[in-house]
Amino acid sequence: MLQRLKAFYRAHKNAWLLRTIYAAYAKTLRFCQNTVSAIRLLRWKFIQNDTGRPIRVCFLQQDPNCWNKSKALYDLMLKDDRFAVSLLCVPDPYDTDTGSTYRFFADNGYDAIDARVGDGPWSTMDSRGDWFDLQSIQPDYVFYQQPYDAYLPKAYQSRAVSKHAKICLTPYGFALTKELMECMEYDFLQSVYCLYTVSETERHFNAKRFALSHKLGIRHSKYLGTLVFTDLFRHKNEVSPSWDFSENCFRAIWTPRWTTDPKIGGSNFFRYKDFLLDYARENPITDILFRPHPMAFPNFIRTGQMTQQEVDAYIGQIEASANTALDHQKRYDATFWQSSVLVTDISAIIIEYFVTGKPIIFCETEGRSCTYLDFFQKILSVCYIAQDQNGVRRYLKQLQAGDDPLQEARITMIRELFGADLTSTANAIAEDLLRDSLKQ
Repeated sequence: MLQRLKAFYRAHKNAWLLRTIYAAYAKTLRFCQNTVSAIRLLRWKFIQNDTGRPIRVCFLQQDPNCWNKSKALYDLMLKDDRFAVSLLCVPDPYDTDTGSTYRFFADNGYDAIDARVGDGPWSTMDSRGDWFDLQSIQPDYVFYQQPYDAYLPKAYQSRAVSKHAKICLTPYGFALTKELMECMEYDFLQSVYCLYTVSETERHFNAKRFALSHKLGIRHSKYLGTLVFTDLFRHKNEVSPSWDFSENCFRAIWTPRWTTDPKIGGSNFFRYKDFLLDYARENPITDILFRPHPMAFPNFIRTGQMTQQEVDAYIGQIEASANTALDHQKRYDATFWQSSVLVTDISAIIIEYFVTGKPIIFCETEGRSCTYLDFFQKILSVCYIAQDQNGVRRYLKQLQAGDDPLQEARITMIRELFGADLTSTANAIAEDLLRDSLKQ
């Protein structure tokens, strides 16, 4: 019966009456979900905290590539006897090896919990398999990085966890456009007790989105700085294996986006992929590290924009040249510090590179239909904006010659947007949790 109703709706979804009924249903459902979530959040005002024990904090981690976004806070709490910290490793939904997340942390010396229980098989997206009982360790706070319930087993989805713990979210990336900001999953955020935002713009957006619960003091959005900066500066003086091929002083990193969809910023990969190889051949004193988004090549194959053979041939060209290389490293902190300039499409890593003080050549995409947020516009105002190949070429040659007229303005903008101290966020969040835990 349900399948018939779904088929009928799909066949007639453009009918005015059905659209009206569905819109009313969606609004009613959202209202009910909001009410339930608000009641769950409200009860924390009436629960007496046990001040005689450490605060139990669990970090739920799915993607090892994003660990640098939480590592500084975890490390700080681990050394502080006012906290009892645990690390729950949940399989990455797109990794066929369900044990890879846990092995990453176990192999790196972490006392981690494997979310998988029993003999499997396990699947996060349809909740198959047995899962560790999170409630058994009675966490006071559970920290997430990714606000997507669809990628989690039901036991770890926000609605389930919010029944017995306060959910905190430290987003793994920066929203740079209005469209991406609005894409933050509403259903997940309904259950979040405190969102530690990565920008003041994001804090304001979430406070406005859930205005009543913020006004009642049962939900919180706070901008206390950006956690990833602490880890970024920690690796400032390290040597990156990504530059093992390099024999020149001037080093450029190219980070093209993974999708050409103009609604979310688009990609200049196809506009510049051959041009930058040619530029490297023509300028042997410039080294170029190619670091496309990890999803770029798989996505281009999936969409038919490239074949596997074309991808292999292109990678072969990169690796055949003496002054170009493809970055195979997951970490990029030290790689950034040892570079001279970033050539990039719209990407969250712009923010991390920006605070190094090094110049950025930002490549505008053709036909862009997204709206940049104000704070990102401020960053772009002190970047070199390239509209085409001539612009990229001109700025690369200018910067290689030591001509960087925006340098002082960049340093000023870093202080304006992020303050003078970029490494104190972990302390600020830890102290905020301590203050929150004393409330009744």
